[in-house]
Amino acid sequence: MNLNQIVWLDFDYKNKHYECEAIPSLAVVNSSQPPAFDIYFNNEYNGTILKDDNEWVSDIDNALVKIISCKLLSFFNA
Repeated sequence: MNLNQIVWLDFDYKNKHYECEAIPSLAVVNSSQPPAFDIYFNNEYNGTILKDDNEWVSDIDNALVKIISCKLLSFFNA
């Protein structure tokens, strides 16, 4: 998993199309902390998503966290 690269994501949720960037959080890129990404929708910061044990947590809407985390995992496992 290359945690230093920006991931571009697009998906539909509740009849709305989302395009976002998941940018590696500078605080954890070169540390032993779990992976974290700053999430931007339409170039606006919306929160950070952090891998905590076996789940992803964030201050973003829980349903969006699930979608974003699945997209991130599929991107890095591809």
